[in-house]
Amino acid sequence: MDNLPNKRCHPVHRLLPFVWGYPSLANANAITDWQNLIHTYSTEVTMVGAGAALFLAILLFQSHRTHLRLQQEIKRRIKAEKEISKEHGETDFYLQTLLKYSPDTICFKDGKSRWQTANPAALKLFELEAVDYHGKNNAELADFTHPLYRDAFLTCGVADRQAWETKLPVSNLEAIPTPDGKTIMVDMLKIPLFDKNGEPDKLLEIGRDITQYHATKEQKEELAGAYQLTSQVRHTLIHAETEQQLLDDICRLIVDHEGFGFAWIGRKETDDFHSIKPVAQHGFEAGYMDTLNITWNDSERGRGPAGVAVRNGEISHIHDIMSSTDFLPWREEAHKQGFNSVLGLPIRATGEIWGSLVIYAAESDPFTPSNIQLLEGLAGDIGFGIQSLHDRRQHLETAQRMEESSRFLRTVIDSLTHPFVVINAGTYRIEMANRAAQALNSNMECSTCHE
Repeated sequence: MDNLPNKRCHPVHRLLPFVWGYPSLANANAITDWQNLIHTYSTEVTMVGAGAALFLAILLFQSHRTHLRLQQEIKRRIKAEKEISKEHGETDFYLQTLLKYSPDTICFKDGKSRWQTANPAALKLFELEAVDYHGKNNAELADFTHPLYRDAFLTCGVADRQAWETKLPVSNLEAIPTPDGKTIMVDMLKIPLFDKNGEPDKLLEIGRDITQYHATKEQKEELAGAYQLTSQVRHTLIHAETEQQLLDDICRLIVDHEGFGFAWIGRKETDDFHSIKPVAQHGFEAGYMDTLNITWNDSERGRGPAGVAVRNGEISHIHDIMSSTDFLPWREEAHKQGFNSVLGLPIRATGEIWGSLVIYAAESDPFTPSNIQLLEGLAGDIGFGIQSLHDRRQHLETAQRMEESSRFLRTVIDSLTHPFVVINAGTYRIEMANRAAQALNSNMECSTCHE
């Protein structure tokens, strides 16, 4: 027993620090250290016996395998990261190439409709190549380009708000005049994107020049009329002070600019009869509207264009009123007025079907696909205008209530006989002082307090 090595000098104990120091053996030099240590203390290892030698050999073998596995895992991860980086780089390259060479106008805006990125086609369309557009909204950019584009930018702002409020892609036809006297017809698509909390995040705007598809004289006249009508309606949306003014003006514009015989707008009612109440019209003879008696339930007087548009939320087109059984309750009176076809379109506002726009024409079938698309857009504009006026009215009422509450509070505070002072915690400036406090210091309202 006296000839055995001291416990502190035992070879196993002298090897253990290497085991503890390199649990993962990520350092390749650790293997060499093990080999040198075994060689140096070979005699002592022999004294420990075959069991200890086997133990050390197993540890060395397992550590070597662990080191190789770690090397393989590191290489695999580096390779995967390189592949991901390469894919991202290729995706960015493809996107930049698409933006650069696309003939369509492409613009990305932020959640407040401020321009972030626009491709060369969009910048060329509005002559913004030399303008720092980043972070500017439509109204601000209108001041940096040709005056002819100002209305187009303001109209674009109206369409942006419509896309945000409906939370749906919005497509509309925009007529953009150019300095050389021409008009470019652009089919504009606006796609709103929202973050995970449902807040506006991005707005993708894609415009396609469709002027070349309308080359004939008749089509050009139709486009010119569409542009004029669209411009007038957008002007009405911006400047209308009341809902009644908005609805009356749009009915008048549809009849005067599109050449249709008559137009009326009905509001969906929630009475027992489920009636549709006419609230605006233009072109009808006196007394005709009193004969309609229209409902939006599924009954004989609810299967006409107005009832179907409100009940189903879809366009209803009667090509020939004399042969349509759905128009039977109104056929005789409509024929006396000289009508032969009718179109009904739903109006959406405040998140639901608000009512319908109904248009009558003397021709048997004057509603072409392009006309229907234009009128469908106008129905959407009516709903947006109603919603905007509703929001504006609520805002004014809220502001009025707050103003009244503020005046009342001020009256109460001024009536107090003891001093009353409100101090801004950040600036230590006096925000308000009643009469009793001002009597103590005439300059109190503009003074600053210090700790």
